Amino acid sequence: MKTICMEVLKVLEDTLVPNIEKIISGGEKSEGNTPPPEALVFYLKMAGDYYRYLSEIVVKEGYDKKAEEKYKKGTSLAEEHLLATHPIRLGLALNFSVCYYEILKNPQAACDMAKKAFDAAISKLDTLDEASYKDSTLIMQLLRDNLTLWTSSAEKETEETTNATETEMAAEQ
Repeated sequence: MKTICMEVLKVLEDTLVPNIEKIISGGEKSEGNTPPPEALVFYLKMAGDYYRYLSEIVVKEGYDKKAEEKYKKGTSLAEEHLLATHPIRLGLALNFSVCYYEILKNPQAACDMAKKAFDAAISKLDTLDEASYKDSTLIMQLLRDNLTLWTSSAEKETEETTNATETEMAAEQ
């Protein structure tokens, strides 16, 4: 698994990302129909995903911070160039929020990111065509499902902490 992740990351970081960055900076012509900022956001999301996978199987090698770095760069570009309802932008928010929750152990950042992406997209749903609507709403449902799960887990932990504190206080008396 580690070897496959490293091979994918090598292609992304040595070829795909630099080539798209050259196109965006005006150094080369774009081939195909995918606009360069959209492609760059997608490749950065992909790099973040593979670093996240590595951080799950190889602990303490800094892959978690590399994932965060790629996701942050992708998020910055997505917010600048892609609509809030764009499936790549929503997918990036979904995966980055999972990274915050599962890998970086920051549930508040995970919830904030998921909520921000969901709220921004929900306000623009009426502007989508049918094909985009299906893709976007599917990812939005996953964002909402994660928010529901994460907030209920946080509430349960708070309740358990409160109960444990009350039990300790009662035992001391």
